Amino acid sequence: MTQTVAITANPGPKQARRLPLATLCQVCAKSLFLALLISSPAAGLDPRKSVDEYAIDTWDTESGLPHNQVHAIAQTPDGYMWFGTWEGAVRFNAREFRTYDRRLIPDIRDNGVRILNVDHLGALWLGTSRGGVARLHEGVWSHFDRAGGLVSDEALSMLETRDGRMWIGMEEGGISVIDGENIRSYTTADGLLHNTVLAMAELPNGDLWFATSAGLNLFHDGRITTPDLGPLTPTAPVLDVFVDSRGRTLVGTDTGLLRLVDGKLQREAPGTALDREAISLTIEDNMGTLWIGTLSGGLIRYRDGHVEVLGVEQGLPHKRVIALAEDREGSLWIGTSAGLVRLKDAPFSTYGAYRGLSENYVRTVRAASDGHLWVGTGNGLNRLDGRRFTHYWPGGDPAGNYVMSLFEDTDHSVWIGTYDSGISRFDGTSFSNNLDARSGLAGDQVRAILRTSDGALWVGTTGGLNRIEGDKIERFGRAQGLPREYIFSLFEDREGHLLVGTTAGAARLNERRFETLPMPKDTELKDFFGFHQTSDGVLWAATSDGIVRYRDGASQVLNSEHGPIPDALFNILADDSGHFWMGSNRGVVRVLRADLDAVLDGRAATFTARMFGKGDGLVTNQCNGGSQPSAWRGDDGRLWFATAKGVSFVDPARLDDSTRPVPPIVIEALRIDGEERNHRQPILLDPGRHKIEIEFAGLSFTDPGGVRYRYMLEPYDGDWVETPRMQAAYTNLAPGTYRFVAQSALGDTAFGAEQVTATFTIAPQLWQTRWFQGLLALLAIAGVFGLLHWRTRALVARERALSRLVFERTRELESRQTELVAANEDKARLLATVSAQAENAERQARTDPLTGLANRRYFDGRFAAAFAECRASGRPVAAAQIDVDHFKQINDRYSHAVGDAVIRALAETLTRLFPGDHGLVARYGGEEFVVGFADMSLAEVVARCERIRETVAALRFDEIAPDLRVTVSIGISNSDQAPTFEKLLAFADSRLYDAKRGGRNRVCA
Repeated sequence: MTQTVAITANPGPKQARRLPLATLCQVCAKSLFLALLISSPAAGLDPRKSVDEYAIDTWDTESGLPHNQVHAIAQTPDGYMWFGTWEGAVRFNAREFRTYDRRLIPDIRDNGVRILNVDHLGALWLGTSRGGVARLHEGVWSHFDRAGGLVSDEALSMLETRDGRMWIGMEEGGISVIDGENIRSYTTADGLLHNTVLAMAELPNGDLWFATSAGLNLFHDGRITTPDLGPLTPTAPVLDVFVDSRGRTLVGTDTGLLRLVDGKLQREAPGTALDREAISLTIEDNMGTLWIGTLSGGLIRYRDGHVEVLGVEQGLPHKRVIALAEDREGSLWIGTSAGLVRLKDAPFSTYGAYRGLSENYVRTVRAASDGHLWVGTGNGLNRLDGRRFTHYWPGGDPAGNYVMSLFEDTDHSVWIGTYDSGISRFDGTSFSNNLDARSGLAGDQVRAILRTSDGALWVGTTGGLNRIEGDKIERFGRAQGLPREYIFSLFEDREGHLLVGTTAGAARLNERRFETLPMPKDTELKDFFGFHQTSDGVLWAATSDGIVRYRDGASQVLNSEHGPIPDALFNILADDSGHFWMGSNRGVVRVLRADLDAVLDGRAATFTARMFGKGDGLVTNQCNGGSQPSAWRGDDGRLWFATAKGVSFVDPARLDDSTRPVPPIVIEALRIDGEERNHRQPILLDPGRHKIEIEFAGLSFTDPGGVRYRYMLEPYDGDWVETPRMQAAYTNLAPGTYRFVAQSALGDTAFGAEQVTATFTIAPQLWQTRWFQGLLALLAIAGVFGLLHWRTRALVARERALSRLVFERTRELESRQTELVAANEDKARLLATVSAQAENAERQARTDPLTGLANRRYFDGRFAAAFAECRASGRPVAAAQIDVDHFKQINDRYSHAVGDAVIRALAETLTRLFPGDHGLVARYGGEEFVVGFADMSLAEVVARCERIRETVAALRFDEIAPDLRVTVSIGISNSDQAPTFEKLLAFADSRLYDAKRGGRNRVCA
């Protein structure tokens, strides 16, 4: 029967006073629009793409999840993603997971979190398997359970209706509704078909659907009914019920998806996967596309009658989908039985083996004139026909199938250059014209093929260059002017000259002989991987040492010393907006050609570039080069790149950097002297010295590595401090009130108005208070008047006693001499005390109190000077950023005291490894250290850092925590990469994050 009871929420230790119902409704009305605005996605998955064209990322227990089975997904208004697992609720900031379980949060009574729901006030609700419901609102946890009025503690489904009521479906027990100050319950006695309620949905008129283990119920005007929905009315468990944006009802069953049409259920998309799979849940994304999870058939995308499946073959870790959610950036999050998945509409898409590619290691790519795409891999030739690849074997056996180069001839046949068997010709059905070293080629490894305007076919091998015309084969090498016979690239310029790129420079053919292209001043270029000529006739070359411009007979080079591009560039493609796109071992870089000209012409000191990597849809950052063509622009404007894990492509016309949203920024932790404090409230600190550490994060899940930060402590800093780090630390602040402000930006976009703040006040010591200082001033004035009075009386007395003083002069002089000796001794003692105090103050200003190492301020000053001196004299200088892996988990699991012991142990290790002037060692803040190196090669620095890593991994903490093992990640940058001290530290920090993303406990240089 229906039951109504008063809510008895079990509040956390800081639970705020509960608002009356009327006040609560007012707050709801005021907050609704803001909450929806914050949480609504700015974009969505482009429905024009196939599901396997989205970038896919996966996480599991090896990535930090406490359990691989993800039951529920939600995003709170502050931007965090939350996941429900069997081992607790997990908060994700795009870089690391933080688990909230019953050990950490007493209001979470059971670790099995099956439901997550964010209400209109921004509160996060957690439904657990056996422990009732927990709620997190403005940093305060509370709890609802059976003792407080719920019909059961086994939450299975949850729905907040438009009137603000929270409906909770139970595994056994029926439904509980939290309505203001009351909880109301419904069971089979009220008309439910079964007390197990698997899903709920609200219709536009306010009616509700209840999916139970025995069928479908409708809630209308306070009554539960079982409507007759035609021959397909379910009598077995209904796994899901969903109402889309147009008010249409979809019902998920064990045997497929049903739709309610004119009061009757009918099968949706008969004959497709929707008509045979068990449907576990359905959502609708921001683009109006339906995403449907199944129990054994993966994820289904359904739009305009078209069904497309994303399964294990396309990267899903498991075929059972049990949670779906779209975030504010338009990405789709998928919870499976074997891990977490995120689909995002990244700039790049990648085709691999799941599309039929014979091997993912791609060496060459070229679009054909008929619209097909040719792809050469380490194991076969492939042609993209629509959505699938067809592969061919040029060698007919294991030899000859490693395709290195492609060229489409005038008759639309394709020439294939191989790694070990020369070249052959493919007409679409068969291979012919096989030529190799035995036939007269300069070598069997063919990296470039080109037919020039005079009709000759040129073949570049690792043993020289061949010219083929008819049955005649000519060979060209060093004797004919080539700088080297290892050929990477061939190109014909607009004047009809043949250009050849080798491993030792480039050359131009002139009258049957090659002339070496001039090298830029003070450079020694090596590998020439490719050429590009712009419409104005300027020639550009992609080399192992940068991008080279040949204009008006002069050559100039740009590389990492001039802007944020890698030195080794494999190819150059141009889009319609004036950008160059170049593949590298660090991803694909895009730069505006006009910006390159501005630097080369002396009109600018540097240029900006955008680097696209794994976060942008590339499956790997390693693009392949050294074969031709390794990148291609199609007639539709799409750019294709050969990579080590498939062929990747991007449509530059669809990129709009101006729409990249400013990521929300949050303060993740504020620690005072190692103790975490609530940053949402003003903090009053006791007098004295304090160490203040603030950790913050920009919550961009599409491009976490592209987030930039700036912060300012008012009034201490006075101006913004821009940094790639997510931490600020302050020590020895004077008494006063301070306001910390942090902002984030994505990529090259400007910082937005959104910011996060924290306020704290340091109380003064007694002698620093105004009243005490005023009292001292009064005492000083009184002392002056007293001194004057005393002096006057002394003069009178002195005059009266003049004769007596003259008489006793000798004895007085002796006494004065004794006093002077004593005064000198007092003065010496005072000077010694002042000197000791000054020395102690200086030591504190440059020393970290916990470890005894140099602090960040002292390191920055000393090492910046050392960096400038080394750069001026041409000596090498490097920096290493060292960070303790999973340090938060050490503090959470063992205590901050153990964490401090780990920090001291690491400091002692670094002091032991660097006892002299080999390096400058400092604690840079929190669990991070920095080491500066001068006059050492990069190899020596890497070796020393590997020794640090191995020594730390061998440390034992048996006396305080027998099972504790500590590792560190290290990022290294040297002066060859960084023209300034700031960039040296920034690049070292970037390498540190590479080491973290690569699995931690490693050195990345």
